[in-house]
Amino acid sequence: MLNNFVLDTNSPNKLVAEISGVIKKYYPIGVNNLDPVYAEYPGIIELTKIVEENMTNYKKSFKPWTDFLKKLKTDTTKKIHNTALPHEIAFSGEMIIQRNNYKSFNHTKKLVFSISMLAPLFSIFGIDETSVPAYDDRFQREIDYSAINVVTASPYQEFETGFNFIMKSIQEQFPGHKFVPFYITQCSIEGLYTHDNYTDKTRVHNALFNRLLDQCPDMIFTRGDKFFGLEPSNISVTLLPPPPID
Repeated sequence: MLNNFVLDTNSPNKLVAEISGVIKKYYPIGVNNLDPVYAEYPGIIELTKIVEENMTNYKKSFKPWTDFLKKLKTDTTKKIHNTALPHEIAFSGEMIIQRNNYKSFNHTKKLVFSISMLAPLFSIFGIDETSVPAYDDRFQREIDYSAINVVTASPYQEFETGFNFIMKSIQEQFPGHKFVPFYITQCSIEGLYTHDNYTDKTRVHNALFNRLLDQCPDMIFTRGDKFFGLEPSNISVTLLPPPPID
């Protein structure tokens, strides 16, 4: 069962308030994306223009991202892959931490990272997955059928060095961008329909980035600190001495 994210632009937590504002700006909450009214929403019109521009001028629109990935490759010995697609609303990539190929299956540990095109926000999390190659008659070739075993939500154990490296690199290349904690990205928003998701229990990650988290079961086991990066609300506590005893 997914946790529910309540949209609150007045939240004392600035990140929660910002994310709420972005989602309300771009998506008509409670309106199905098959409803003609959905396409008339100002935010959807703006979002559609972003996607159309990306698809029309892919090389120009994605050059800052591909340049960033090239720089990453020069700064690490780990394999870096571009996973961004022109119809999505985020740049995305992955760093292979470890890959073992066996006779009947493959085991991969990787970091996946995304930068939103809607707001200065980004996400990072680690994935441990197993894939089984099998011939598919539909495609007339061998296909990898994969399953995610566990997600790592913060700099933790074998993902720590790579996680910190990606995070530092993004913050240097894209100043002002804020990390969205895994706890928030995996939350669902009731009544939210994105342009490419047809369920009313859509994750925050779908709204801000892409569908990378769709591969994860709702009850996926999480390692590390899923609240990593979630700053406390702007509430101050003052400790006062006890009143004098009469």
